[in-house]
Amino acid sequence: MTRDAEALQSELQLVPAKVIADYKEPIGFKSGVQKIGNVSFEYGYRMPLARFQVRYLNLDVEKISFTCLPEDESFPMEVDHMSTGIGWP
Repeated sequence: MTRDAEALQSELQLVPAKVIADYKEPIGFKSGVQKIGNVSFEYGYRMPLARFQVRYLNLDVEKISFTCLPEDESFPMEVDHMSTGIGWP
């Protein structure tokens, strides 16, 4: 009986790791995480920029090349920040 209990306990310890690995396996999970990163990076950049522009009205800030412009919104496409050579903060 002890061997069965030990076998069951060791099997139960492997289950959470397998469940997490199975959950992360689909492609949707990876792209979802990447999209969340893009959104947090985009708003993490825009908020300090807006505060800076309000505080220092006479200073000009260069626009970065990978920002999504309103005219780009009519085209359904993914913005790939990693291909621009600009890393994540």
